[in-house]
Amino acid sequence: MHGGTSSVHAIGVPPEGAWKIGHAHRSRASSTTYTLRDGALSVSAVHGKSFTAGGRRYGHVFDPLLGVPPGDAPSAIVTGPRSLECDLLSTALLVIGADWLPVLRHRFPGYDGHVADES
Repeated sequence: MHGGTSSVHAIGVPPEGAWKIGHAHRSRASSTTYTLRDGALSVSAVHGKSFTAGGRRYGHVFDPLLGVPPGDAPSAIVTGPRSLECDLLSTALLVIGADWLPVLRHRFPGYDGHVADES
């Protein structure tokens, strides 16, 4: 099942052993492939719904404490068993950053994440 442009939920397991989901990196000419088995993947990113003002790009995700867009990471990806949690956690990971990954993994067993960098 596809949930728009940022979420997917793989139901069951195909004969090949896993669903393969690719994520193209916007800041470089490469991609990452994730494998899902009865699980979900969600991407939160600063691109897409965005605008540029004063030479800075602003997306639709803002840090609720500071009222500003997230820092340097262009996207955050979370995989896990449930779609809703993946969507929420990928947005939190985008805002908080890669330093939060150990907390995510500890507090939400079965979920994992990745923060894309600009390089």
